[in-house]
Amino acid sequence: CIKGKLRAHGGAATAEWSLEQQAEFPHVLLPLMLVLKTLLCQTKLHDPSQGGLGGYALLNMLVAFLRQQEAKGTSTQKDDLGRLLVGFLHKYGHEYEYDRMCISLEENDTTGEIRKEAAWWIPQRKQLPKQMQLHIQDPVCP
Repeated sequence: CIKGKLRAHGGAATAEWSLEQQAEFPHVLLPLMLVLKTLLCQTKLHDPSQGGLGGYALLNMLVAFLRQQEAKGTSTQKDDLGRLLVGFLHKYGHEYEYDRMCISLEENDTTGEIRKEAAWWIPQRKQLPKQMQLHIQDPVCP
């Protein structure tokens, strides 16, 4: 279930985007992805068809987090892997407002998030069940 490459689901454009992100964060993206994917696999939370988090969604979350860290002036170098891992788990485990925010990796955006009201790609419908409240805009095919 763990692979040493960043792979994407949407063909060549998505694979190219994934490689661009790896170039943007060359020393931390792949190691953090491997650790997080391992955690997801060990807890059986890695399969999107079973309500889990897939690799491409995890990649988007991680890139959003790393961009936020850089925007705050926090180092994203290899010697900070432990701090980055704990920070990621804290953000998406305790701080992130799933009921109000979405992950969006628009170009030149360092926040990686927008309010759900501004997320044009989410159809207007009744309140979603709690297990469906993570929304991620695909950066390749918005």
